[in-house]
Amino acid sequence: MVGALMGAPSSAAAGIPLDFQLEAKREMGILILPEETERLAREIADVTGESLFEVYHQALVERKVRLSGADLTAEEQEARKRAFFARLDARPRTQDPRSLREIEEEELYDEYGQPIG
Repeated sequence: MVGALMGAPSSAAAGIPLDFQLEAKREMGILILPEETERLAREIADVTGESLFEVYHQALVERKVRLSGADLTAEEQEARKRAFFARLDARPRTQDPRSLREIEEEELYDEYGQPIG
């Protein structure tokens, strides 16, 4: 089963403000959600008193903060950087003895300095 959220009068009964669609480019949108996603959002909305739109929006804002690392301490950010560079260093290296500049010049440009392709 799939649930649907629409900016129409029936949305008011579902706790979605009728004007939120108007704030976002003045277009009516539709969002098809898996049943579990809608159930979880409704549970959160029931506990917090937020509309479904607010629940989805807040979830996206919180995830963006987590992905950006803005909620990490300086030590956690440094550990994340070290882990990234460790993964980068573990990648196989090319056996090509040429410098990156030489590879670029030989493989990306013709004898007249024009891009190949």
